[in-house]
Amino acid sequence: MKNIEILYQSENNQIISYLKLRKFIGIIGIFLPIILPLVLIIFKNEDFIQDSISDYYGTEARDYFVGFMFALGLFLLTYKGYKFGNDNLFANLGAVFALGVALFPTTSEYLSIRIIHLSSAGLLFAVFAYFCLVIFKRTKPGGKPTDMKKTRNKFYTIC
Repeated sequence: MKNIEILYQSENNQIISYLKLRKFIGIIGIFLPIILPLVLIIFKNEDFIQDSISDYYGTEARDYFVGFMFALGLFLLTYKGYKFGNDNLFANLGAVFALGVALFPTTSEYLSIRIIHLSSAGLLFAVFAYFCLVIFKRTKPGGKPTDMKKTRNKFYTIC
């Protein structure tokens, strides 16, 4: 048990940076559906609300959408998480799915391209759900969650 505590103490600087990566990923997720309509308002597009986030691919906001997906993929690729979990595996899968969303447009004339986009988007959301419901709610082995951790876990469940 002492080895695990030493692991936490010795890697504290890295864990803090991972927490910052988590925040960046969350910020992108929260602000993406706000920023994309704002871009269309700037471009004076009357249809600034689309049926889905992916539908912004076919608008003037496409470059922002793709840029955010690449940023999300980069953040997920660099996120390693804790050594005692499977954080890295799911983060890498999420990175691949984010890039799939970015590189395969819903506006393609080819059904296979649209299917790859839709599959990538669904799997990316599944990875985010797993992060919120499992990975982010972990407490260090043998540790007891603090009141603040319990509050954050409620927030993750809502997300």
